[in-house]
Amino acid sequence: MFATIVTVKIKPKKWEEAWKMGEKRAKEQTQIPGMKGYFVMSDLKAHKVVKVVLWESEEVMKKYAESSGVHEAMEQSEKYLAGPMEIVNLPVVASSFSDTPVSVM
Repeated sequence: MFATIVTVKIKPKKWEEAWKMGEKRAKEQTQIPGMKGYFVMSDLKAHKVVKVVLWESEEVMKKYAESSGVHEAMEQSEKYLAGPMEIVNLPVVASSFSDTPVSVM
């Protein structure tokens, strides 16, 4: 299993609009084969959002990252961002979820 971790800081006056766009995008992502799920964490005072997306394999994660939909979404989100989007892809080496067996390196 692999994870994509996205961290963004939203412009304060764009928060509600950005959140609505993010919700729409998240619903679309749940339809992607090989996506296991996601978590969104937010610091409302700092206007910071961290999203963790779980993928069943590195191949699925890379295929999605290279898709036109991702590039389009990144372009659309730029108007909401107060700084650069940080994206990190990592293997999951441990998990407490019973339905996600993981091999520790």
